[in-house]
Amino acid sequence: MPIHKIGTLIPRGWYGRSIHEHIPYISRRQSERYGFNKSTTNFTQSILQTFWGRLSDIIGRRVPIIFFGSIIVALTWILMAYTDSVTAYIFLVVIQTLAASAVTPVWTALIVIILHRPIELG
Repeated sequence: MPIHKIGTLIPRGWYGRSIHEHIPYISRRQSERYGFNKSTTNFTQSILQTFWGRLSDIIGRRVPIIFFGSIIVALTWILMAYTDSVTAYIFLVVIQTLAASAVTPVWTALIVIILHRPIELG
């Protein structure tokens, strides 16, 4: 495949533009910004995990939180690929952070519940 055709493989936005066209402007100090953004996202997820864990313990239902949180995370990944605005991209990252912070502790609690059931012998 010729090199000039590779750009056509990048997903385009609904309005004909792509976030990838903004990358030269975003990446002037890319390593610093990426590190700050990633650490902010991870820190926010860590803080919100305690909230979602307590909420799932109060509600007592874990599967719906895992299901809907995973669907939201998947949809935000798809929408991020097709967004044409940096503001929309940041908004989608925030939504994805909220959903991912809900899935992680609830999934861990569900695994613990499943693995620590008493085994009946006999």
